[in-house]
Amino acid sequence: MTISPSGALPNRLSFLRHVPEMISPWKQKEKARHGLEEKLFRENMGFVKDMMEGEKAGPSFVRTFLDSQKMKGGEEEGMRVVGLMAIAGALTIGSPIQSYILAMCHYPEWQTRLQEEIDTVLEDGRCPQWEDRDKLPMLRAVVKEVIRWRPAVPTGIPHAVEEDDVYKGYFIPKGATIHALEW
Repeated sequence: MTISPSGALPNRLSFLRHVPEMISPWKQKEKARHGLEEKLFRENMGFVKDMMEGEKAGPSFVRTFLDSQKMKGGEEEGMRVVGLMAIAGALTIGSPIQSYILAMCHYPEWQTRLQEEIDTVLEDGRCPQWEDRDKLPMLRAVVKEVIRWRPAVPTGIPHAVEEDDVYKGYFIPKGATIHALEW
């Protein structure tokens, strides 16, 4: 199944998950995506292993994982852990960058103002660092607004209800999982 909240029909009509793969385009697409990810994860893990054998591997999460798993045989798990972390990182960074570009297309005057703030505060032309955040209020505000305007995770993060509740006439029992839909 696809993760998109509205992209695949089975996300709207859950009984369709029982349709056999041979006549299910969404299952075929998901199987192809899974195969590609598996191949990429395996190749990346193999690259680091080869570098480690040649004693050329620099520090990395993959190397740390492989070093800690030598006696446990956990390479398959490591391959997926590292791969999924990379995907999560790419998606949560890529979406806000695209949203920023869209915002600047609509409001180019803000890009000019933002660049002026950066140039004024960072006279040496370097990129902003974490230590500079207090001196760059407009940059902080633009980042927050982009994330508010177009959240990277549109379905929010699931939460468990701590006590029985009623919302707009609907009873929500303690322990139920709820999803906030920011969009």
